[in-house]
Amino acid sequence: MPDIFPYNKSIDKKIKVAVAKVLDTKVLTAHKIKSGEINHVYKISTSKGLFIARVFRYHDWPENGKLEWIEKQLSKLKVPHAKMVYYSKSKTFFPNGFMISEFIPGIDGTTAIKKKIITETKLYFELGSLASKIHRVRIKRYGLINNGKGEFNDYIKMQLLGIKKVLKQLINKKLLDSDPYPAIARNIRQTFKPLRNKIHPVLLHGDMSETNLIVTKKNKVILIDWDNARSGIWLADFIELSRRQLFDKSWSTNPARATRARNAFFQGYGKTKFTEQQIIDTEKTLQILRQVRQMHYYAFDKKDFKKLEIVKTVFNKLLRNQD
Repeated sequence: MPDIFPYNKSIDKKIKVAVAKVLDTKVLTAHKIKSGEINHVYKISTSKGLFIARVFRYHDWPENGKLEWIEKQLSKLKVPHAKMVYYSKSKTFFPNGFMISEFIPGIDGTTAIKKKIITETKLYFELGSLASKIHRVRIKRYGLINNGKGEFNDYIKMQLLGIKKVLKQLINKKLLDSDPYPAIARNIRQTFKPLRNKIHPVLLHGDMSETNLIVTKKNKVILIDWDNARSGIWLADFIELSRRQLFDKSWSTNPARATRARNAFFQGYGKTKFTEQQIIDTEKTLQILRQVRQMHYYAFDKKDFKKLEIVKTVFNKLLRNQD
């Protein structure tokens, strides 16, 4: 994702001007939300009410047309979501454009659990139920959504090409001691070849974490922030939960908690074509692929080499356990 537009304080003022102009309203306040990783995110208070504004950090991400296409699919399925109010890739206000969406009143999933507004088990049950609905949206091929057309016919080929490119960049910068591609490629083939008749491309949210869940006053759970949405296999949306069990000690040291959350997710999701062992094996492989992409993200996008080393340690452990 080239052409990064980094944060600077001038955005805080410019976003107020931009929102006021496109919505033809008076902007009262613009509060930057620190958790925005893909975009610069603001909670905007106006004379017309509250909104969320996202200033795009990347020139080509989210891909053109994706968020509008997703909104149409969610509306068809009657999945609650923050409706888009404005979207533009124009350079009028910011180099990569910006968008405005509805503000959903409520609190994020993590806070809702801490305040005992909802139990962790209930939250993950609802997350599984939401995932099941979202995955009803079929896409013709894997990869970028491309208005429902996708990119790759073959899931294995897509993963092999993608991971080879990312690893090459890491190796060229000497951020990896050796080339793990042969081991990863073997793992991809062993995992997904037996599943060829069980997998198909569906809409993935791409970041199903507690922080992207809003619990409303009526205890409705709504999934927000579709920037990382792609076309892939359904189990890839479960990876965020298993990722926490790798990096968060409050999860990794409490197997019972992790098991409860896991069971709740799949109870909410309902029946799948996968056996329990296939779910476990696929989860492990997807987690390895995720860590490779996370290494690339911290090395080249965030330039956070401390976190890079943490992810690298987990990646090496996962890869050893697969051999």
